[in-house]
Amino acid sequence: MRPLRLLLATATVAGTPPRSDWPRPMGPIRNLAVGASIAGIVTTLCLAAPANAAVLSSGTLNLSGSASTGGSCTFSTAPTPITADYTDGQSVTRSYSYTQTATGTDPTDVVTFTGSEKETIRSTVSNGDLTSLSLTGTSRASISAAKGSASTCFTGTSTPLSASAGIQTSPSFTRTKAAWMHIQVTATGTGAREGGVLLMPDTSGAISSGSYDISLSTRDISRSEWLYITPGTYGLQMLSASVASEASGLQTASSTSTVKLSFVSPGSAVAGETGTSTARSMVTMPSGLTCSTAKAAVRLTSKIKGASSVSLYVNGSRKASLNRPTSKTVAVAVPRTTAVNLEAVVKKSGKSYTIARSYHSC
Repeated sequence: MRPLRLLLATATVAGTPPRSDWPRPMGPIRNLAVGASIAGIVTTLCLAAPANAAVLSSGTLNLSGSASTGGSCTFSTAPTPITADYTDGQSVTRSYSYTQTATGTDPTDVVTFTGSEKETIRSTVSNGDLTSLSLTGTSRASISAAKGSASTCFTGTSTPLSASAGIQTSPSFTRTKAAWMHIQVTATGTGAREGGVLLMPDTSGAISSGSYDISLSTRDISRSEWLYITPGTYGLQMLSASVASEASGLQTASSTSTVKLSFVSPGSAVAGETGTSTARSMVTMPSGLTCSTAKAAVRLTSKIKGASSVSLYVNGSRKASLNRPTSKTVAVAVPRTTAVNLEAVVKKSGKSYTIARSYHSC
């Protein structure tokens, strides 16, 4: 991964809109875009799979800051980054701050750059597999020029005065079973926030299909992305930062961000049931599909007594219909390779009651 200073040097500040042209990754990784914007995360998925790999390894938080100018000013000593290691099941928090100055030929022409951040990394593991990994925190960066835009440190060029504070971490994790990985990213605040997503289908380190630009955004960010991953060991890079830039009048930038990864089994329910309490009292949808048989076990409770009929639908197509149903479990065939929306319509006492639930594909 490039150093934070280089990432900032290649970014653009002025309200870059979130990318919407996300390519689909290659290999056994399936991508279901939920449609939003992403920043504050860089993700690299690699398909090597050492048999004896730890569940979560090579976990190190790297907190750093940087300052730059296109003028002919002399910088004081650059800020020193700090690091902190973490592993399975841990919660580790670190704070970082720095102050750096740049001085022109006039000793009163001083620009002060400051930055600070506080970040927490958390992970959970169950039955030998990573079940969640989250990076949350706040960052702030600011610029104060004694002579304002008249400073010789400020030239208005493509390398304007800028200050940043950011974090990056590059752990790897091993999955023994296939799963749907849910990437959730939010970043709110003022000024510019940096982020992007990078997916690589091999371990060579070359950026190919599935790579995305790194950019800055002055908009609040919220994205939800689902990826299907097969058993193996995966490299992961996560990044968040705040960037202040004199060129765009963003002399102060601050953000609160959350990057969260969670893992669910194939066929798991996306969310809870929808429908009236009456419908839910008569029909219980399963918490997950039975992927080994490509079936969904729908339970008709004792409250179904007196209903004239119940019809079961999969993705809008009726798959079963029972007249004068009784309490029982009905196995409904479902597709293996597509997401499933399961719906039951009960007719009772001249009224119709509907309950539904959605599931990830198997």
